[in-house]
Amino acid sequence: MDWYNVLTGNEHGEFHKEKNGGFKQRKTYLKEAIMSALSWKKNLETGIEWQDSEHQELFGKINALLDAMLGCRDEEEVFNLVKLLDSSMQVHFRAEEQVMGEIDYTERNAHNAEHVQFKKLMLKIKRDLIEGISPEHIFKTQQKTIEWFLNHIRKSDKKLGEFIKSRAAA
Repeated sequence: MDWYNVLTGNEHGEFHKEKNGGFKQRKTYLKEAIMSALSWKKNLETGIEWQDSEHQELFGKINALLDAMLGCRDEEEVFNLVKLLDSSMQVHFRAEEQVMGEIDYTERNAHNAEHVQFKKLMLKIKRDLIEGISPEHIFKTQQKTIEWFLNHIRKSDKKLGEFIKSRAAA
């Protein structure tokens, strides 16, 4: 499966010669653009060391998956990376949910519901890969997953971080 063609909207494998380097340069540029968009940034920090550390590890796993897709690796490797990311997210969610229970977090139910939403997205990606759904469809679902993750950190996890810090200060 040529994930690069999926990511560029060129799912039919038709390559167009471009100025100053053609296909290889375009592929490198796309990879760098995606990876820089998914690099850890200070504005994503929650201020909770364990949570920020886990988020950074998850970013690494997401980037490894995107790298495999952009590197035109086979479906088995992509599927294994999806499973690894899913497993790591489950561990992270359990840690957050345990802490929310221990501190009696007021937004716990809403936060947990977001975790359930993510689990459904990951399940869909795995099913689609197994069923041989088009790479374009899988990538779009993956894109939704990444957007979910970034929004979840920026909103819900930051809010949880503030609550944890306020409880520690009390």
